[in-house]
Amino acid sequence: MNASAVLLLAWIVRAALAVLFATALWHKARAPREFIAALGNYRVLPAALVPAAAGAVMFAEMVVLAGLLATPVPVAPFAALAALLLLGYAVGIAVNLGRGRTTIDCGCHGFSGRQQIAGWMVGRNLGLATMAVVLARIGQGGEPLPLPAAADWVTVAGATAMGCLLYALLHYLMANASKLQRR
Repeated sequence: MNASAVLLLAWIVRAALAVLFATALWHKARAPREFIAALGNYRVLPAALVPAAAGAVMFAEMVVLAGLLATPVPVAPFAALAALLLLGYAVGIAVNLGRGRTTIDCGCHGFSGRQQIAGWMVGRNLGLATMAVVLARIGQGGEPLPLPAAADWVTVAGATAMGCLLYALLHYLMANASKLQRR
């Protein structure tokens, strides 16, 4: 893959992860008590630590989002933090699935509608973490990613929008697979 294609891929992944973390942070900031309850329900931390952990998660997501949006700054540390957060989410879900606790709310996309955890969420978070690792590797030289050419921003915006729509569609289909199979 040539350097300009790698650069475009990096910016697309960067933008897509920024949308993901902005959405996640928005849901948590709108309903912090519900987020604390959802995090506590995973039972991976002592109850006394859950409120502080919730604050730390929100702060880390804010740092990731700021780093992904800021330019020119090196993207690797923020992409690496994104990967760690996504791996942490995957582990939390996997631990609870392993315990047989499949009826807890994932807390993935807000707290107004309950969505139970499922194995596909582990795969989703591992895939997203892989994207973040790829971005960190591309930006590992410590230099900011060069800005794409003006015309390439159309490609970045279009590919990011399509990726986000595909993500939302797949999430909806996986979340409702059992309902759709009954029809």
